[in-house]
Amino acid sequence: MIAAVWTQQAQLKSPPVGVEELLGTLHRQDLAVTAARLRAEADRLGTLSRGFASCLGW
Repeated sequence: MIAAVWTQQAQLKSPPVGVEELLGTLHRQDLAVTAARLRAEADRLGTLSRGFASCLGW
């Protein structure tokens, strides 16, 4: 699931969407539990995001 979230976040380029903004959107879409769990992993996800996006050439 983490890879799926980062794939989605990396593809949102116009305008770019940051981690907090994406998590806020999930929360507003009644996905509060998912957003809270992802927010708890935000530091780790940030590292994975940069690495994952780089691997895909984004």
